[in-house]
Amino acid sequence: HGEASLGSPRGRETLRQGVAATHAILAGLNVHIEEMIAEGELVGVRGVMRCRHQGTFLDVAATGHELQWRGLAIFQVVEGRIVARWFNSDSLGILRQLGVASRRSGG
Repeated sequence: HGEASLGSPRGRETLRQGVAATHAILAGLNVHIEEMIAEGELVGVRGVMRCRHQGTFLDVAATGHELQWRGLAIFQVVEGRIVARWFNSDSLGILRQLGVASRRSGG
């Protein structure tokens, strides 16, 4: 389960390919975990992602600029395996950094 603006891959292999493609486009992608909480089968994570824009992303050619945004994820873990993931990040912030959206759009 992902966000409407950036899409949500379904299935292990699709997710694996998406992660590999993302690392090629957004070089040095790093997640700094600010907080993690767990209850039952659910684990919630809040963090900051940083990377360098090295390839075409959301129809924007590589800029070489650093991108930074915040995100939240909840993972359902059953028998030591992630069986579901819900994710949302500051998509508007990413679009603004890429020059796709202005400060006036969305507030």
